[in-house]
This record gives sequence, structure tokens and C-alpha cells, in this order.
Amino acid sequence: MKKKTKLSEEQIKLAEKLKIKLVDKQLRDQLKATKKSSNKTILILGALLLVTLSLALSFLKSDSKAAQSTLIDKTKLISTSLQASFSPPFSQLPVDLKSTLKQTIIHPPHNTTEMNETLILQRECIIKYGLPLEVENKFGMKFRLIPPGQFLMGSPQTEANRTSTELLHESEIKYPFYLQKFETIQKTWQAVTNKNPAKTPKPDFPIQDVSFNDCLFFFQALNTQLNLAQHSYTLPSEKEWEYATRAGSHTPWHFGKDLKLAPAYVISKYNAFPRYEKNHLLPNAFGLFNTHGNMQEFTRSPFFIYECKKDQYAHSWDFKIYDGDHPEDIVLPRNNFKVETRSQGRQTGLYFHDANNDGLWTNSEIIWAAKDPLDPIYKSSRDTFIWRGDQNKDTDLTSFDKLRGVNGNLYYNDKNADLSWSPGEEIWGYNEWKRYKSGYQIVRGGAWSLELKYSRSAMRFTHSNNDKGSYIGMRSCRPLYKLKELPLEQQSKNRAAWDSFQEGLTADKTLE
Repeated sequence: MKKKTKLSEEQIKLAEKLKIKLVDKQLRDQLKATKKSSNKTILILGALLLVTLSLALSFLKSDSKAAQSTLIDKTKLISTSLQASFSPPFSQLPVDLKSTLKQTIIHPPHNTTEMNETLILQRECIIKYGLPLEVENKFGMKFRLIPPGQFLMGSPQTEANRTSTELLHESEIKYPFYLQKFETIQKTWQAVTNKNPAKTPKPDFPIQDVSFNDCLFFFQALNTQLNLAQHSYTLPSEKEWEYATRAGSHTPWHFGKDLKLAPAYVISKYNAFPRYEKNHLLPNAFGLFNTHGNMQEFTRSPFFIYECKKDQYAHSWDFKIYDGDHPEDIVLPRNNFKVETRSQGRQTGLYFHDANNDGLWTNSEIIWAAKDPLDPIYKSSRDTFIWRGDQNKDTDLTSFDKLRGVNGNLYYNDKNADLSWSPGEEIWGYNEWKRYKSGYQIVRGGAWSLELKYSRSAMRFTHSNNDKGSYIGMRSCRPLYKLKELPLEQQSKNRAAWDSFQEGLTADKTLE
């Protein structure tokens, strides 16, 4: 008995082409041989051949899917089921939302403590705030409940392919919010705005070819049509997006580190067609689909450096001025600059002459360290001249006497912690514009066309406010900033109703 082989997509496509050519030839031969036959006979023959071809191709495709599925250990995957929705008796659900008739229930794999804790957090939010798990608005946009919580944002230094902007730090979401279950689709965009900007109109596909500013106009129209205050519906913040995507995980992807599981969760160019099909793959623990892959998604957060203060050095964003090794080294002033990102800097006793009076150091403005850290007036006989910028190397330093200095945006790396600049200590300039990249929004989630490494939970992209792309879309967020936990008595009644609801589901399952 021959061993069944696993066919690649390329082999399948080749087989399809060969079979089509073969069938075409067979059909032509049959037609020539039966010229005198009736038209009915010819049609029957053609139909039979086409059925044969269809069955052959179906077998090849199913064999390919079977081969792919053998790579995934299904015991490690989330599973889902549709159940009747639970509406807490004491509810704080906004009037623009209603509970869905059915809700997606997440069944985590065995031995997944973090995922179980996430589901408990979500359940407690239902009880404490009186909010259904899954809701929708009049435009058919479905949302999942995301509870308040703490998490580690960014990535550890050991994570492969991380970038320098992904500093791992503690973060917290202090309010519940609803996040759209899927990306916003073209049909919804058109219903709200009467326009579909997608270059390839497909109503049930995610909106694309929109800019950040286009998204703002969409939410303005959505809030107006629902008679809500502006910003009631909005893009998720970067923090909300990562917290919701991680769903309690601390790994590069919400499903873990094992890339063999990726085809079950991530819509990418390697594993899925059609790439936008709803429910094609599995959600995360919060019940959100396509947060990895499929479409990159706009957030409402402008770019900034995580947890990096003005007096800390930010590699690639601040500008190196002087490595401190050789005073007045004009040729190679930064060749030995060794300050690590987020090193603490000081301004004590460091001054520059603000020649253009803009409050910031610019090249060609001299820098010195004052002997008296509180005296901003340069005295050549007393102070240490550090940097002359574009000044002539032979300029007499006494010509700078009595110039007034400012601290401005200069810092130095106080290695010996003596609160004053010493030879060998690097100097840099803080660049506020670069730290925040004015005009650039953070985009999250890897697009279908990107490598999986670019779909990590912590991966950050920047995008201009007006730029558009077929690979960028969005999902809607409904933050509930002002919502407070219900009184304990009402929480108790919500909990009792929840327990009764769960018992009813168990009883129905037993009857089946």
C-alpha cells in the first residue's frame, strides 16, 4: 500500500492545471467522436466530465487541508460555542447597545491558568458592572466586554524581533470598555457615512483605504446618528488595544510562542483564503478575532516612547552631541558614545549659549560646564569649555567671556554621580518632536501580507494621519470611563442570576 503524500499548495495548483488540460482534451476528443450524436448526449458527457474534475479537485484540496491540520495540536487550541446570552438583572448597559441573542463562549485548552484567570475577570465584570458579555448596536456592530485590569505592556528583552520602543512596563486599564469583535466592515462604514472608500468594494470585508483622519470623521458621524456625545465611540487607545489583544497572555502572541498554532489564529498570506472571512479562525480569550494578522488597525494614540522621561536618553530619538572623551573633538565628537537607552541624565552646571534665542540647543551653539553650578555666566578662567560646535577651532575662548547660558534641552550622563559634568561623560540633546513624532499615529496588529513576527502583541507601527493603505483598517471601541461598580447588594443579585443561568445551560446540555 502506497503511503499517502501531503501536497503543497503549489502541487495542488499544478495538479489542477494539468487535470483541466486533460479534461479539456478528453472533452474535445469525445465531441469529435460523437458529432452525429444528439446534443443531449454531448451535454450529459460534458457534465459527467466536469463532475469528475470537481471531485478530483475536491479530493486534492481536502488532502491539503488534512495535511495542514496535522501540524496543529488541537488540544492546545481554544474552542468556542454559541450559547444564549446572559443579561444581568441590574444593568448599566448604555442605551445605544443591546445584548446579542447568542454569545460566543470561550473554552480554553487544559492547563492554561492565565486564560482561566482572564475568563474569570471577564465574568466578574459582567456581575460587578452589570454589563452583558456580547452586545451590538443598531448598525449591527458586535462588541465584546473587556474588563478593567493590570498587565505588562511591551515586550521583554529576550523576545525575538522586538524593537527599542517596546519597553516592558506595568500598565493598567481602570474602566470597562467594549471592543468590536471583528474589524469594522465596509457595509457598516457605508451605512454610517453613505460612502465606501475601499478601492475593492466588498461589503462584508474590513474597511480599507482609509486614513486616521477618515476614521475620526466616521466616529463623528456614528456618534451623531446614535445621538451620543462625541468620542462615545472611538478608536481604541494603544493601551486598550494591547490589553485586549493579550487577553491575559505574556507571550509574543495571545496564543503563546508556538508558531505551529498560528494558522488556527492568524490570517496571513501563509495560511488562509479568503483572508477576511468571519469566524474563519479562532478568537483570543476575550473573544476578539483577527487581532493578529488580517488588517493593521489604527489606534487613537500618537506615537511616544514608553516610560521614558525628558531626563532619560532615548536611543534613535534624542540626538548625540558629544561622547566626552576628547574636549573640542570637532571631527569625531560622537564616535564613542555609549549611553544606554533610558539612562538618567542631568543638567546641573551644564550650559549653552542660546544664540538664536529659541530655548533649545542647536548646532554651533557653544557648551560649557560651570564651576559654580548656579552661575550661568561663562568665565574662561573658571569654567570648562566643552563644545564649540561649528565655531572655528582656533577661536580665542576668552572671546566668549560673559555670555549668559541656559540649561534648555541638554543632558549629560553623570557616571560618577558627583552632580557635575566631568571629562568622559556623554552629552545629548532631548528632542521632543521626535519623542512624540507629531502627526504620526500608532498602528497595531500585523497585516495579512506581513511576516508573523510583525503581528506580535507588542509590535508598534507609526503611520501618518493622512496616509491610506489597502492593508490598514480599524475596529471600534466604546469606552465606559465613568462607570462605577454596582452596590454590593445588586452585585449579589447579579451573581445569583448568573449562577442560575449557568445551571440552566448545564441542564439543557444534559437533556441533549
